[in-house]
Parts: sequence; C-alpha cells; structure tokens
Amino acid sequence: ATPTAQAAYAAANGSLPVVFAAVSEPAAAELANADGTNIAGVTGTSDKLPVAATFEIIKALTPNAVKVGILHNTGEVNSDVQLAEAKEKAGEFGLEIIDVGITSTNEIASALDTLLPQVDVVMNLTDNMVVSSLPMLVQKCNEAKIPLYGSEDTQVTGGALASAGVDYYTLGQMTGEMIAKILEGTAAEDLPIATMTEPMLTVNSDQLELLGLTVPDSISDRVTLVTT
Repeated sequence: ATPTAQAAYAAANGSLPVVFAAVSEPAAAELANADGTNIAGVTGTSDKLPVAATFEIIKALTPNAVKVGILHNTGEVNSDVQLAEAKEKAGEFGLEIIDVGITSTNEIASALDTLLPQVDVVMNLTDNMVVSSLPMLVQKCNEAKIPLYGSEDTQVTGGALASAGVDYYTLGQMTGEMIAKILEGTAAEDLPIATMTEPMLTVNSDQLELLGLTVPDSISDRVTLVTT
C-alpha cells in the first residue's frame, strides 16, 4: 500500500525495480508522474476507490440518505485525494459530505462520536488508518443504526453494510503478472500502471436485517451477498 510503497521506492534508490500494489493515488504519492504515466523503474496497480460507484450503491440501498460521513487520516495523501473527489462528485447524487480528520487511531472513537449524530451513512475511503479500526467503526455505527459503507469486500465481511470496491484477489493477480514480466526482462516503466475499472458490489445480509434494508432489483443481479 501507499506508505510501504513509498518506503520501498526510497530504499531502492533506482537500483531495483519497484512494483506497488493497492496504491490509490500513485501520482499524489510521487510513484508516478502527474499525468499518471510511469516514472523510471516503477510500475504497479492502483486500488483507487470508485467513488461514483460507491455513491450509487449508497443511493440504491439507502435512497433517503443525504449526509455522508467520512473519517480520514490527514497524513495519508491518498485519503486527501479521495476525499476531494468525494466532495466534488457528491452533489451529482444529491449527497453532502461531512468529514472529520484524524491523525492517529486513538482519535477514531471520539471522531465517530462527533460524526455519527450529523450523518445518515458513513463511507470508508481506502484509508489505511481508518480501515485498521474497522471493528470499532462497525460497533459504533451499529449502535447508532447508521449504515457503514466499506471500500472493499473484506470490510463487508467484517461488518460493513456494503461496498462497491476493488477485487483485491484479481488486483494481486494483475500485480503478479507485472512482476513476472519484469523478471523476464521487461523494464518496469514499460508496463503501464493499471487500475481495475469494474467495481465489485458486496452486501452483508446480516447488516441488511439489522438495519431493515433490502437489495433493490436494479442491482440485485450484480451483488454478492456475504455474512459477518
């Protein structure tokens, strides 16, 4: 992910090719050029959150939701970029973003206490610090009966209501194929950075029951149901 990829790139110092996986914003992390093209010796795969798809599943499962709460680590560059995109696109879906910044996991509980009374749903970014405290998010959102939308499927099996996120298994396969080509002699910079384009819709049936929600017919054929 982003912090470890940045550390690997700094340590390699051009002496070894670097292949990153699950870096949401490679350019913002200075692992790619500003236009998204490769820098020398580096390639990889991005798990950029499909923000529009997440908003679509929010409106499908919770059509009356308006205020979307987001916790974000103010020191994580990919979170800053995703938050800015969420704020930019929210209006297209009749949504409003209410965000609270944190700088450590110790602040998450109090940040949620501030956020939850103000919002209709909570949405996770691919924020490493926030996601590391998923059990706390699930517990507090359930206590408040506030739907929690994750950024990938394992957050849904971990207790979030739903996600329109990246299939990390497939992302790992894509990354492995890049590594194989480099080992066969291809330069890392000659392998374009890849991003998955089709979000995977995952819904937690236990959470549907807890919150009194149902999956509408409009998305039912694309949804994978899981349990906690």
